[in-house]
Amino acid sequence: MCLGARLRGAGKTCKPGRGVLRYLVGRLLWSAMLAAAVSVVTYVLFFVAPGADPSASNGYTTWNAANAASSKITQHGSAIGEYFGFVYLVFQGDLGRSRSNHAPVAQLVGSAIPATTSLVLGGVVVCPSGRIT
Repeated sequence: MCLGARLRGAGKTCKPGRGVLRYLVGRLLWSAMLAAAVSVVTYVLFFVAPGADPSASNGYTTWNAANAASSKITQHGSAIGEYFGFVYLVFQGDLGRSRSNHAPVAQLVGSAIPATTSLVLGGVVVCPSGRIT
């Protein structure tokens, strides 16, 4: 008899592993939904909702340079179609180019991985339990 059947007072037995499989599938589905929600919010914040003054987002860029950079980011259809194009490119590893120095974003993120990893590992060594007491 499994724990769930015992707690409910039922006398029938359950199949071993079925609850674990249901739990894992549920967690995977919720993870996929969360990833989709985060990608929609990211797309809206960075591509749909920017203000009328592109120079306000970056203090080092003049309005003309920001206007030229934003003219490269044009919509060629509906926002939903553009979103699915954005997701398609992200799955291919194309994260676009930086607006400040025009370098590939995937390359910039890749160059920051060693420093981030050492920071995380240093935190684990200093505080292994994850709590500061």
